[in-house]
Amino acid sequence: MLTLYGELRKAPLDASQVYRVRELALDREDVHIFLTDGTLAFTGSIDGHVTGAFFEGEGEVLLRPPDHVERGSLGLFTGEGVLNEKFKDAYLRFNDETYQELRANLQPAEDAAQFIAKWDQPARSLSEMDALRLLSSFTSDFGNTEPRDRYLHARIGGERFGVFDIIYDTMADEQVTVWNLPGRASFLDLWMAFPARNARMGKTAARPIDPWKSSSAVSISNFKIAAELIPPQEIDAEAVLTMQVRNGGQRLLYLELSRYLQVKQAKVDGAVVEFLQNESIEGSQLARQGNDYVIIILPEALHPGQTLQVEIKYRGNVMAQAGAGLLYVGARGTWYPNRGMAMANFDLEFRWPAEWTLVATGRRVSLDKRGDLLVGRWVSDVPIPLAGFNLGQYTRKSSRAGNVAVESYATAGMEYGFKRQQKVVVVPRSQRGEMETAVVVPSLEVNPAYMGQGVADRSARAVTQFSEWFGPYPYSSLSLTQFPGNASQGWPTLIFLSGLVFLTSEEKANLKLDDYGRILYGQLMQDHETAHQWWGGAVSWAGYRDQWLVEALANYSALMLLEREHPQDFAKTMEYYRQELLTKSPNGKQYYEAGPVTLGLRLSSSQFPDGYITISYGRGTWLFHMLRYMMRDAVAASPQTRGVSGDELFLRALRTIRERYARKQMTTRGVLAIFEEQLPTSLRFEGKKSLEWFMDGWINGSAIPRLSLDDVKISSKTGSAFATFTLKQENAPEELVTSVPIYAVLGDNRQVFASRVFADGSQTKLRVAVPPGTRRLVLDPHQTVLTRK
Repeated sequence: MLTLYGELRKAPLDASQVYRVRELALDREDVHIFLTDGTLAFTGSIDGHVTGAFFEGEGEVLLRPPDHVERGSLGLFTGEGVLNEKFKDAYLRFNDETYQELRANLQPAEDAAQFIAKWDQPARSLSEMDALRLLSSFTSDFGNTEPRDRYLHARIGGERFGVFDIIYDTMADEQVTVWNLPGRASFLDLWMAFPARNARMGKTAARPIDPWKSSSAVSISNFKIAAELIPPQEIDAEAVLTMQVRNGGQRLLYLELSRYLQVKQAKVDGAVVEFLQNESIEGSQLARQGNDYVIIILPEALHPGQTLQVEIKYRGNVMAQAGAGLLYVGARGTWYPNRGMAMANFDLEFRWPAEWTLVATGRRVSLDKRGDLLVGRWVSDVPIPLAGFNLGQYTRKSSRAGNVAVESYATAGMEYGFKRQQKVVVVPRSQRGEMETAVVVPSLEVNPAYMGQGVADRSARAVTQFSEWFGPYPYSSLSLTQFPGNASQGWPTLIFLSGLVFLTSEEKANLKLDDYGRILYGQLMQDHETAHQWWGGAVSWAGYRDQWLVEALANYSALMLLEREHPQDFAKTMEYYRQELLTKSPNGKQYYEAGPVTLGLRLSSSQFPDGYITISYGRGTWLFHMLRYMMRDAVAASPQTRGVSGDELFLRALRTIRERYARKQMTTRGVLAIFEEQLPTSLRFEGKKSLEWFMDGWINGSAIPRLSLDDVKISSKTGSAFATFTLKQENAPEELVTSVPIYAVLGDNRQVFASRVFADGSQTKLRVAVPPGTRRLVLDPHQTVLTRK
C-alpha cells in the first residue's frame, strides 16, 4: 500500500497520452467544466487507474450556488453570485471513469513533447494534494453502497479570479466545495460549500458519510491514555482507543494528532500496523482544521458492527515555558490521537515531576508519589467531547456550589513578556498645600495567586445560577487554571483561564483597558467559560454550521449574569458587539458583511481575519438576545401566557435544549424547533407556529437593518385608541422579516409597551391598539433588536 501511495503522490504525465481537445464537457451534478479548445494530457496508469489530467487552452467553468447564503459567500470573494469563469489551464484529479469519459472523442496532439516538457513537473507537484484521498478509494471496499465513491478535484487557473479549486466528492457532507489560498494570506478562502443536486433532491439512497474522518463512520467510545510529562516541553505517551465501526469498507483510519508529536508505533488489536503521519492532506481540510493527521493502514477493510482497539505510542513537544512555574499547552485538542470532538469516556494517567501541579479533565481518582514523580489518574464520570490538562507551579484555592467542588489554580507571576504597566501616583509637592503634581513610579509585581479565591468564588456563583437556569451542573467538579495570554477556553471540568482575569482591580486598571476590556476580564470571560460546561461540554454541536450555537449560548448566559449584577455593563457590551459588526475590516468592508453565523469558521478569511469571533460572538449573542426579548414581550402581551413571567419561556427553551441534546450534538434547526415549541400566538408570523422567517433572515442572513416609523396617526374612540403607521426597514434585503417592539409615549412621557409587530420588507403598513392618551410611538427603546441607530 505504501508503494501505491508513493506512486499516487508523484503521478507524471504520460507522453503517449497527449490529445487535441475541442468542445469537451465534464459534468458532475452542479459542476460544469468546458474544455473548449486546447491540449489535454493524462497521467500514467497507476495500479490500473488513470487518475489525472492537465489541460492548457481555452476553457470555462460554470457553477451556480443553490441558495442565498452560498451566493453571498461567493460574492464576497468574486463580486458575483454565480461562478462563470474562463481559464487557460486546469489540473484534474479523479477516482472514477473520468478518463474513459474524456478519452472517448480525442485525437493525438502534434506538440506532445513540448506539452509534457512544460507541464509534467507542475502535474507531479500537484498530485500530492489528492494522493491520500485516492489511496482511500483504491484500497477500500464499499460494495454497492450509496452514494458511490466519486471524486473530482479541479485546480483552475482563472482569467479573472486567479487559481482556485473545485472539489466534487460524494463521500463528503457537502459534496461541492470551491476555495482558494490567497498568496498574501495564511487563510483558506472557502468560496462556497453545499450538498450536490442529488443530495438536495433526496435522490441518494443515504446521507453521505465520510468513511475516513466522520464519527458517524467510526466512533471512539473509550480513551485510555498514559502520559509522562517532562517540563517544560515534552510528553511521552501511549493512547489506547476503543472504536466501533458503524459504516465499514475503509482500510485507512484517520486520526488527528499534533504535528509536533511523532508516532513511534501503532497497533490494531495487538498487531503492529503501518501508518502515515504528516502527509499531504487535501488543502481545504487541512487549512480548515489546522491539525495534522496520522493515518493507520488497516490489514483489511472494516465492516459494520466491528469493534477494534488501536494503540498509539508517541512523543514530542506540546508544551512551552510561558513564565516562572507557568506552562503553555499549545496542542490542547490534539495532544492525543482522536477523530474530532465526539462524546467518549476518558481514563487519563499522568506522571510528572513532584514540584509541579497537574490539573486535568474528569474526576481525580488517585494521586501517588513514586520517587521524584507524582502519578495521578483522572476519569470522566460521563462521556465528554474532549480531554485536556494544564501543568504549573500553582497555588490552589477552593469554593463550592452545592455539591460541586470549584477550585482555582494560579502561579505567583504572569507570563514572560507581560508588560507590567506603570501607574500615576499623585503626591503633594510640599507640606504647605501647594499644587499637586503627578509622578510615575513602577507598578508592583503582580501575583495572580492572590486573586485565586475570588476566581473560585466567582465561578461557584455562576455554577449555582446556571444550574437553576439550565439544569444541574453536568459534572462533579470544576477547575480553573491560569493560562498565559489574553484568551481562554472552557472544557469539561477544566477551564484554561487567561491570567488577566486573576489580576486585582487595581492591576486591571493599570492596563488602561477600554470599557469592553474592563467588562471582559472583570467578569464576562470567566462566566462565559463556566457556561461552556453546559454549552459545549454537556451539549456539543453537530457541524461547523452549528458551532456558533455554543459560543453564542455561553456568551449570552454570561451576559444574563452580568445584566443582573451590572445592567449598565450589559448594555455597554451589547452596544460593543453592534459597533464591532459595523466596523470596517482591512479590506474596507464592514464586518457584518462576512456572512451569517452558519458559515462558522469560514467567516475568518483573507477578507475578514477576525470574522468568526466577530460574527459568532457578536451577531450570535444578539440573535439569542432577540429571541429572549421577543418571548418576554409575548409573555407580557398574550392572554395565553398568564401565570408565566419574565424569562420563563426563554429559559424553558434553554432547559429543553440541555435535556434533549444531553451528551449529543445540537443543530441550529433543532434548537430553533425547540423555541418554536414555546412560541406564543403573538409571535406567529402569518399565523404559523414557525420561526422559519428568523432562520432565513437572521440566522442565515447578515443584514443589520435601520428601522423607522413614518406617517403615524393616532386616533381615539371611547375606551380605545389605535395607531396607524408605516414601518420602514432599510439596509436590508426585501425578504427580511423582523419582529419589532412598539412603545407608546403617554402624556407624562412614560413609555408603555404597546405591541410586537413584524416588519416585512422595506415598508409595512400597520394598525395596532395603543393605550388611551398615547402622544407618539417609539421603536425598540430598550435596544432588543440588532439594528442600526
